[in-house]
Amino acid sequence: MVDKYEDPFVRIASMIGGDEYLKVA
Repeated sequence: MVDKYEDPFVRIASMIGGDEYLKVA
């Protein structure tokens, strides 16, 4: 999902829904 990003916020976002985060980003 979002392994290349090590930011805490991104990690939480990936847990909730990485696909949605990628769409928004």
